[in-house]
Amino acid sequence: MVSLAEFTPTFAISVFFFIFIVGTIGNLLNLMTLLSKDFRTKSCTFYMICGSLLDLVHNMFTITVRLSTEYFGNSATSITRDVCKLRGYLPICLSTMVATCVSLATFDRFMSTSLSVHWRNLSSIWFAKRLFFISMLIVIISGMFQLIIFDIYNGICTVSSNFEKILVAVYADTFTLLISHGGMLY
Repeated sequence: MVSLAEFTPTFAISVFFFIFIVGTIGNLLNLMTLLSKDFRTKSCTFYMICGSLLDLVHNMFTITVRLSTEYFGNSATSITRDVCKLRGYLPICLSTMVATCVSLATFDRFMSTSLSVHWRNLSSIWFAKRLFFISMLIVIISGMFQLIIFDIYNGICTVSSNFEKILVAVYADTFTLLISHGGMLY
């Protein structure tokens, strides 16, 4: 009989590898489809291409760092402050960027089917590139506080106080869930 303590690490590693493989294949297939000649001219497709690229980077970084630091004994986060800070910042920032891309694609579809000519004119590659750049800049800048508060304390990559833990959780929930996903529902 296998105990829960023995089963959990094996299961977690298996799930990480499954997500890594399926996510990578899915994003690559998305990119192959969306970069075809028929789709490249649409502004909605621009957002989806950017979202797939960001999701690919998110999967590569997050899963690779998590597996190497937690399951294979390479505690690079306790050695390098930079890796510790990026490990706290990038997963939240990249997942927020991906959700924002999906939200922007949804907003673009709304604009392209609007009765108003003004809204339909905003559904263009020119506008999409600018809106994407501004949105990503807001996400990057708004999460920079995580680069400050994540550090190595007692050999563990974490934040120093309970208030900072709450701050990171509220930020992640607000930007990733409420704002990005709320934009799709609106």
